[in-house]
Amino acid sequence: MALNNESRKLIIIFSIALSLGLILFFAVGSWNDEVLKERLLNHDSKEYHNIAVNLIENKVFSNTESSPHSPNIFRTPIYPFFLASVYAIFGYKPYIAIFFQLIIGAITCILTYKIGRSFFDKKIASFAGLFMVFEYSSILYNNVLMTETLFTFLFITHIYLLIKFIKENNSKMLVYSSVFLGLSTLCKPISIYFFIFLIPAFFLHFRKNLQKGILKYSILTLVFVLTITPWMVRNHKVSGKFLFSSAQEKVLRWHLYHLIKSRQKLKEVKPKQMERVQSPNRDPSTKRNVIHEISTKKKNNSVVLTDAKRYLKGMTYFIMATKEKKFLEFVLFISIITYFVIATGPVGGTGAGRYRVPVMPYIILLASYGMIQIQGRWRGYKLIS
Repeated sequence: MALNNESRKLIIIFSIALSLGLILFFAVGSWNDEVLKERLLNHDSKEYHNIAVNLIENKVFSNTESSPHSPNIFRTPIYPFFLASVYAIFGYKPYIAIFFQLIIGAITCILTYKIGRSFFDKKIASFAGLFMVFEYSSILYNNVLMTETLFTFLFITHIYLLIKFIKENNSKMLVYSSVFLGLSTLCKPISIYFFIFLIPAFFLHFRKNLQKGILKYSILTLVFVLTITPWMVRNHKVSGKFLFSSAQEKVLRWHLYHLIKSRQKLKEVKPKQMERVQSPNRDPSTKRNVIHEISTKKKNNSVVLTDAKRYLKGMTYFIMATKEKKFLEFVLFISIITYFVIATGPVGGTGAGRYRVPVMPYIILLASYGMIQIQGRWRGYKLIS
């Protein structure tokens, strides 16, 4: 049976994405015990691994390595259960989980294409799919034992199903979309308030029948809440606190801390830094540390600025290309991007590429649409000239 053009495109996108991931996979050598201990199983990755091991061996959701295994209410369940499923079948081999993540990452590229195809056209979808294939942050974090790959997949599945609901007016797609929003939140709690940011898109789509729009939005919210409530009940049972994750409190403290720090004027901070560096009694090694500290801050700031430039570039392309007046698409994608910018806040700068992974498909889709439209206008201008 001959494949049509679209099937070929999907196979090409999937194959290139998987191949690029495998190149890094083999270059890192994730199966090597030394690499595993020094690079893969540290910080957050170590906690996820420990929880998965405890789920199999002790039937408890805990990251402690020895008894008593105190329940963990900081981490959410989907990713540790994903690891536990892999470990239960293949043994305690994190590199097998990473291999599955490479496949999941490749599917995310296909879903980026599918969203572009649903909202725009084949050409824009092809550009977006290929750009997503070469998105370096995604390639990197597909090869790390972290939540980013699985979360991005679950969240983009939510968006894809939501778009199918909008295009087909199929209530089943709305319910499925709500479930996947819940699953993505159970994977990474950052998306817990995202349903609020869907209000503008629902208002725009149902502006001629607001009563129906309110009903559909209520269904989405209800199914989402029902999906995450069992985990909140579990946390209340083990800790006495009816919360989704204690991570929410930590992130709020981070936001408040950096908000206060950001109010310090540069002219007040810089002289103090330079005084520390130029002091004649200062030890040379300490001077180097201070210079490194300042340069690191500049580097972190440059990461944030780089992301902001990409964001503004994508927005510029889109705004310059309003000929087809795709305002619903604009509102939905801007809502997604704005939410993640607000949700990560100053914390996003400290994590560099990690926090931009989930939002990159939508920036790429907007940029692809804008570039194709500008290219078309430029050709028209040349013909007139």
